Amino acid sequence: RFVRGQRPLLRNDKILTPSKIIFPNLSTNRLQQAVASVLIFIALLNFLMIAIMNTSLLNPGPKNLKVYYQNVQGLVPFSGLGNAQPSLIRNKICELNYYIHTDKPDVILLNETWLKKSVRDHEVIEDTTYKIFRTDRSKVSHPGDPLNPKKFRQNGGGVLIAV
Repeated sequence: RFVRGQRPLLRNDKILTPSKIIFPNLSTNRLQQAVASVLIFIALLNFLMIAIMNTSLLNPGPKNLKVYYQNVQGLVPFSGLGNAQPSLIRNKICELNYYIHTDKPDVILLNETWLKKSVRDHEVIEDTTYKIFRTDRSKVSHPGDPLNPKKFRQNGGGVLIAV
């Protein structure tokens, strides 16, 4: 409200209100003005919270994490896949362990290992400082096709993660 004799700095149609931002071409009532004000307040509060609580600034993560990934395409010879206790391909195991010994990666990821339960974890990665997690192909991880029971492949697959 204005005192008699004072002129407003801006006319009412030139004042920028939240309702004119959200409903630019409509004449707004008090409810629409209140809704527009609340929406703008929530948006500003969200931007403020993101700026204050930016987790990437508080916890940027490790500086130099070394990760080694390889699709080894079998640590067991193809001819030994059917054996209950297969022998490992020694040159692949030696190359893998040489790399681990020289570069010392923090995380090692290997897929298509073709290992079985009879192969111990530290036969593959000889460095005992790593904790090894493995999943070999099984009927639980790779269930057979009920329409074609011969379709299930017992051998192959497998993942190894060492941390």
